[in-house]
Amino acid sequence: MVEAWDHLSPILFKMQWQILHSEGGQSFFTSDNPVFSLLPSGQGTAKFGIGFCIPMVEVYFPVNRSVCLRLSEAATESSATVSNSQVRQINRAVALCAKRFLYAPERSAKIAALFDKVGGQLSYGVNAFVHPTQVENAAGKRGAPTNLRETAEQPPLADRRHS
Repeated sequence: MVEAWDHLSPILFKMQWQILHSEGGQSFFTSDNPVFSLLPSGQGTAKFGIGFCIPMVEVYFPVNRSVCLRLSEAATESSATVSNSQVRQINRAVALCAKRFLYAPERSAKIAALFDKVGGQLSYGVNAFVHPTQVENAAGKRGAPTNLRETAEQPPLADRRHS
């Protein structure tokens, strides 16, 4: 763990750190695997599970129900308010990366349905944190969503069943 931090910390500290605040109404979720990365396409989609060294990668970490940390080369402000729609997109990505547990401020059938649909679809070394072409190939084989539009558009909290 310490060796990984020694390797990753210089990369992460070179990025711009931005605090995202939810505008209200929607809360950020977290999970048993809350940090995720993505590479925006510039066309409203993104590839998930991209390694931190890839240029223009963005890293997200929900800190609590109203704050999410975003690390990015493109961030220009130290903080920003994000819309309810953007919070839902971040929440879908958190669900996608969760291994077994998704945590939300409320329990609902809608949240559980989202988690059942997209929860746990990224697997490190298989279709996440590998070279972008490997992510595309693995996503195609395993059916993992590679962009936010392919995931459900609702919020989450549930225990992921393992098969």
